[in-house]
Amino acid sequence: MPSAPKIRIPYTLRPGVPARRCSPSRAVGTVELMKYVSLTLNDLLLGLRDLTKTRLPSVSAHSVSAYGPRLRTKLAEIESIPGVGSAGEPFAEELAATDLEHDGHGAAIWYLAEAVQRSPSVPAEVKSTVEAARTLLVPALGDLQRTHADEAATAVRNAAPLREMERPLKAVRVPGGATLWDWATSFLDAGRSLDELLRKRAQVVAPDRSAVGGLRGSTVGLLNRFRAALADEHAEDGEEKLAEIDRALFAYLDQLEERRASRAAPANEEQPPTPPTPPTPPTP
Repeated sequence: MPSAPKIRIPYTLRPGVPARRCSPSRAVGTVELMKYVSLTLNDLLLGLRDLTKTRLPSVSAHSVSAYGPRLRTKLAEIESIPGVGSAGEPFAEELAATDLEHDGHGAAIWYLAEAVQRSPSVPAEVKSTVEAARTLLVPALGDLQRTHADEAATAVRNAAPLREMERPLKAVRVPGGATLWDWATSFLDAGRSLDELLRKRAQVVAPDRSAVGGLRGSTVGLLNRFRAALADEHAEDGEEKLAEIDRALFAYLDQLEERRASRAAPANEEQPPTPPTPPTPPTP
């Protein structure tokens, strides 16, 4: 995992107290703090909720009083963006749920065809019907890993050919009392729903993309300034105390930044699929 950028904050030492010597791994008179660069709107949504609702109330500092209200305002602005969800884009949660339904129906059709072809007791006519459905809808399991746009476009193209297969597909019963026609139409319906959600996303994002990007940038900048101000306020308390306070407030945001940066790393590096669980803040 690539190293995250650092902010080097000079210490303000008490008059007459020299900077103490440190081991080679620790700078004399300075402390290194992570600088946020890669956080998305979704990361900020998660991180600011954790920071403002759980962590800030446990720390008493002038910088917390100064920056806390501004951070809460930024959180409210992010929460007000229509459709912002688990992937940091409008309608992300709806797209994820619809894609899960789409892929579930597709996988069921593919594996049903696989089972039917292997069974010696299934009539050849049924085998032919099921295989024709698989060939049209899910020729390969890997097709279910394509982008939402590709899956939606395929659903639109396959609507007419599928209608020609209605009668034979309705004759094939599947587990649960439905027919293969039910599975096939549900699969295409989910694909068309992906198309509808993508168009809704475009309507939300297109006119406001610059404003949304500006909100992300200004929020990241505010977090970095808050972190620097907190470090400056506690500089005279020593490195250990400063590190303790910094971890208490920024541990979760640091994890989000590191994981987001890792996703931009070369493809052979591990790509964590979900945000980390927020570390438990220390008891004040």
